[in-house]
Amino acid sequence: MSSPSGALAEDDADLLDAGSSVLPRRIPHDRACAAVRHKNAELWWDVPVIDSYELLRDIYKVPDAVYRANLSMLTETLQLQQLLHTPVRQLSLGQRMRCEIAASLLHGPRILFLDEPTIGLDAVSKLAVRQFIRTLNEEKGVTVILTTHDMSDIEALAERILLIGKGTLLYDGSLTRLRGRFGTRRTITAEYSPSHRPLDIPGAQTVSWSPERAILSVDTSQTPIAELLASLSAQVELADVAIEPMPVDEVIAGLYRELRL
Repeated sequence: MSSPSGALAEDDADLLDAGSSVLPRRIPHDRACAAVRHKNAELWWDVPVIDSYELLRDIYKVPDAVYRANLSMLTETLQLQQLLHTPVRQLSLGQRMRCEIAASLLHGPRILFLDEPTIGLDAVSKLAVRQFIRTLNEEKGVTVILTTHDMSDIEALAERILLIGKGTLLYDGSLTRLRGRFGTRRTITAEYSPSHRPLDIPGAQTVSWSPERAILSVDTSQTPIAELLASLSAQVELADVAIEPMPVDEVIAGLYRELRL
């Protein structure tokens, strides 16, 4: 994160966008990249948010028309109208993160680096930040590279995952392919008309059971879902069935176990 965003000099590496290098190469205030990192804030602590934005406009030499257009779009999308004239030290963590993201985008970078963008945020702020990141990527064409330990971020945002362990790249691909390799187990929650006979479903492990509800765990590589549902229907009168994939953190743990990390 530090090297591609320009905070740390790279020893022998490059980052390409459409075949062209976008690493800052120690040129101050390169406009190709931007980063939001908790330890290196763009905003000045004791001044209103708008003052920091205007200073960043001058640092990045952003034309007035471009600055006004970007500020208007970011203010509306991230709902910053009530925050612009508030000193940064008076903002909540979620408010400050939204303002930091806007600060990093005022100069219109092609690549945005985000370091744990939802850490410590409440549920509403997390949803707002994730929705904005999706919009930024899909509608504005900005490439977003984020580091996160929040599995919900991965599920909500990531089309491509690079999993790193002990300094080594362990996996590079989609979440769907990773699930197909390590996440074949599913959790089945079945609700049915009262039945006092415990379920006996071949190939499934009973996690919990009651006369009206059962939770089963099944490895779909061994027992197809259709076969399991047929067995369920033969034993009880089903009212509702929910099928949930294996949580992402368990999928990743499976990869770690395979590699003995």
